[in-house]
Amino acid sequence: MKSGKIGALDCAYVKSDDSANVCYILSFAPLDDRWVSMAAECYGCSIVVVTGMDWDNDLTPWRAPGVPDGCKPFAGNAGQFLSKIRHEVISEAERSLGLSGIVERTLAGVSLSGLFAIWAWIQCDTFKNVVSISGSFWYENFTKWISDTAIPKKTGLAYISLGRKEPYSPVKAFRTVGDATTTVVDMLKRSGIQVVFNWEPGTHYAPLYPRLTNAMDAIFLGK
Repeated sequence: MKSGKIGALDCAYVKSDDSANVCYILSFAPLDDRWVSMAAECYGCSIVVVTGMDWDNDLTPWRAPGVPDGCKPFAGNAGQFLSKIRHEVISEAERSLGLSGIVERTLAGVSLSGLFAIWAWIQCDTFKNVVSISGSFWYENFTKWISDTAIPKKTGLAYISLGRKEPYSPVKAFRTVGDATTTVVDMLKRSGIQVVFNWEPGTHYAPLYPRLTNAMDAIFLGK
């Protein structure tokens, strides 16, 4: 596994020689090297794990009150972060991977980066597929935004999963995530998008690796 920095971001790369597919995973911490290497080989796609972003601010699409109560407000810098991903991270990562020409990309995120992944996927055509694991769809006005947005046609797959225990969080705002996720799934389906939605055992994004594996199975193996 290769690694390097792109500005303040840390990027770890594993190349697959089987295809020009690349999965970009926006993670709160580095992922296990063994899992990433296994996934690249099993699914025939190169993997780029991106960490080091300002989690609460780079991944949020607009300003909103902090959650739980008493936390700093979210800054809503997703627009600038998406520009950095599209114009800096992708070009540097794919140069490092030795890729050129047509590349099929998947964007994957967990928690706030799962929220960002769906938002970014709707904003642009850079990524064919999207994965949102425990996406923070409780975020203020997100379901209203997706309901009011003209979602473009997409040829790829949206994979969304949520832990069965997440709607029972002690934090009131987080308890809306089940209904919010159902709204997001329904709006994507109404727009003609192929969606796979799974309830998973466990809490908020835990356990992580089985959920990542299930997402990769759906995206790359059609399971």
